[in-house]
Parts: sequence; C-alpha cells; structure tokens
Amino acid sequence: MKLIDTHTHIYQNDFVEDIIEVIENAKSRGVYKFLIPNVDVETIVPLNDLCNRYPDECFPMMGLHPTSVNDSYSGELNEIKKQLANADLRFGLRKYIAVGEIGIDLYWDKTFLKEQKIVFEEQLRWSIDYNLPAVIHTRDAFPEVIESIAKIGANNLRGVFHSFGGSKEELE
Repeated sequence: MKLIDTHTHIYQNDFVEDIIEVIENAKSRGVYKFLIPNVDVETIVPLNDLCNRYPDECFPMMGLHPTSVNDSYSGELNEIKKQLANADLRFGLRKYIAVGEIGIDLYWDKTFLKEQKIVFEEQLRWSIDYNLPAVIHTRDAFPEVIESIAKIGANNLRGVFHSFGGSKEELE
C-alpha cells in the first residue's frame, strides 16, 4: 500500500541532520508522498528547499499558521502572499498545492484573536482567488473558524481541517 502523509513539518530544524533517513524510512514503511504546510516567513526557505530537493515526494503549501500571528502580522502576510503569487514553474519555483496551514488557535493564547481572524479570512480569500484548497488548523476555536468560513463564503471554499478538536455535533 502506498500512503500519503497529509501534514508534516519535516523541513524544521529537528530533521536537518537526518532528512534523507527520515524520507527513506517513511518510504520503507509505505509513505511515499508528503504534504508540507508552511508556518511563517522564517520557514519559507527551508520548506521550499526541501520540496525542491525532493520534488517527487514533497509538495509545498503556503500560509501563515495562527500561532505565528502577532501584532506585526501584516508584513508576514504580505510575504506569504508574494510566495503564492510568484510560484511559477517557468522560473524554477514550485507551485503550492494548498493555502496552509491557516486557521485560528486559542489553545495557547487568546491575545491575538482579532488578528488571527483577519489573517485567516484573508488567506481564505486567497484560497478562492488561487483556486487552492485550504488546510485549516482549529484548536479551541471552532465557532470562530466556522464564523469566518461563513463570512468568506463556504460554498466557494474547499479543503481539510487539521487539529480539529471539536465535538461530534460541531463536526456534523
């Protein structure tokens, strides 16, 4: 059986020394593809480097993770959008397969809820504009996420939830 890891951050520092072994080990266990979400501006280069080194195995997503949102989110959001807008295979840049990892996370801290909503909704619009699925991270924020999705237009969006911790009723 061939499997796909639909969400992994194997470009992060923990894997730098043994990334070849990590990928080969996964393949030996049947995992042949890796969908790789971005976290913030600092992870763009390592994410793209990994996906360019392993173009048949690693497929990049571009987004600003909710726990990376703070009061200076605007600059990061602009850089993330540039990445999405400039992805062009003619120039050696990989196409992103999704807008992600995006969402709202109130588990650790509620300080930047307003900013997280602004950032999430903007990235949902990108998902529509670029015709890409959204990879949505929601933790202790299900009502807020659903409110934002409804505001932007649920019928125009597609994608998956990651880190969903809601109830059966919320899922339904």
